[in-house]
Amino acid sequence: MTGAEARILPRLDLLPPDLGLYGYVCRRRWPGGYEYGPRLRDLRPGTADYAAAVDEIGRALRVLARCAGPLPRRGPDRRGVNSYRLKHDVERRAGRYVANGAAIAACLLLGIDVQREAADGPNALCAVALTGEL
Repeated sequence: MTGAEARILPRLDLLPPDLGLYGYVCRRRWPGGYEYGPRLRDLRPGTADYAAAVDEIGRALRVLARCAGPLPRRGPDRRGVNSYRLKHDVERRAGRYVANGAAIAACLLLGIDVQREAADGPNALCAVALTGEL
């Protein structure tokens, strides 16, 4: 972030209660017993988890604000982009790590339509296409 950019402090209280830093919280445990991080709405300023979440969501917000475009009318992405794929696209443009849940949160905070893909899965379909480069 350059000196000219303002620090973005997202309103975590506006996010769904089942959204964690690494995606939607699931009952099912994935290989290796992977957890989906703290629930974003439960994080409080002054904690390390809050600082990490704010940094990652802010990174995703900056990329999406500059590169987000409408969905294509045809092709496999016409219904939306898988949040895990979107997370990797955002990372390439930001040059740093962004968690799946941070990418989903950024979409929600920008008013982009987000639909959870499966009731017991961490990913979502995000109604956005990334266009151009930063």
